Amino acid sequence: MPETTHPLYDGKYAVHTSSVNAVSWTEIAGGLLVLVFLLAGLAFIASAFMLATIGVGQLELRAVILLKNWYVSGPLAIAFVALVLVRRHLLWRQFKAAGASNRANQ
Repeated sequence: MPETTHPLYDGKYAVHTSSVNAVSWTEIAGGLLVLVFLLAGLAFIASAFMLATIGVGQLELRAVILLKNWYVSGPLAIAFVALVLVRRHLLWRQFKAAGASNRANQ
């Protein structure tokens, strides 16, 4: 007989206690996305430094400056997305605290 006092037990599905603290796939995907942004930013900085030291034409230098400007604005975009996700998570927690279930229609 499963433990009925467990907070994730809803009478229909018993949740194993080892899965309560499992890392969700969204946390893993978010971490990998941040790593990709950081590596892309480092690549842009390195390419700008290399192109500036070997000498390039005006058009190539403008392209590098544009990419660096996107890299500078990248953390602002990441912060905005993180803010939206945190707000969504807090609303979801408030919704769950009110007694709503994601299996209510089953």
